[in-house]
Amino acid sequence: MPPPASGDDKERYQLNQQFEDMSAAQQANRELKRANAAPPPDALPTAGAPASPAPPAKPVKRGPAEQAPPQPASPTK
Repeated sequence: MPPPASGDDKERYQLNQQFEDMSAAQQANRELKRANAAPPPDALPTAGAPASPAPPAKPVKRGPAEQAPPQPASPTK
């Protein structure tokens, strides 16, 4: 687009730019809402349907392990 030749052209250009910016912002907001929206109810698993497998549980760490003292040798007869 060529630069504005007069004051009226400059105002028209600025107004057009504002509308384009507003339109772009509205489109971005619509896309953001669509991305953050909850999935439709038919996409959610039902109570009777098997759920996706859960990740395996990690063992709980409870501190350093200690070795049991050696048992005394039992006398043999």
